[in-house]
Amino acid sequence: MFMKREYFSPLFSMVEIENTTMLCSSSPIRKTSANSTQSANFSSNPSNVYSSLTQRQKMAAMNLMIVFGGSCPGTPQNIEKINHIMTVEGGKMGVSGEQVHAAHDTFSGMPDMVNAIKGMSRNALESLFWAYYCIVAVGKSAQAVQVLLGVYRELGFSEQDCISILENRTGKKLENL
Repeated sequence: MFMKREYFSPLFSMVEIENTTMLCSSSPIRKTSANSTQSANFSSNPSNVYSSLTQRQKMAAMNLMIVFGGSCPGTPQNIEKINHIMTVEGGKMGVSGEQVHAAHDTFSGMPDMVNAIKGMSRNALESLFWAYYCIVAVGKSAQAVQVLLGVYRELGFSEQDCISILENRTGKKLENL
């Protein structure tokens, strides 16, 4: 069962990737139910950014989180952080971990997962970018960030669009070099 908690943005440090300064994270601080401003069931919230997704899109989105999580060292702390992010996003989508794992074999690989999410709304893709980025940031891998940016280029987002998502979420200005 997914916990109904939000996660704060991770603590960040800046790293240079090609011609752009990007953020990498360290230990995220979690909101608990007691201090969260959002309440109860995300999946029944009609304004939920994921409410228009098909089941296949939800499964593809969540399985991409598993793929991006694979770029992180498998330490217990990293696994816990990634699991928490996936728990929150899965809760918003109304899917269980069991459903996500059961659907893994329905995709022929990462390209198939990306194709499945191509029809999502821009708002849903932006929300997913943040979740994917937080997962990739756990491992602090510049290569994984580049893979994420490549996926989002395929989805019609420019690198500047991705930087804007990060700036909006973090409140920090990132400068292109």
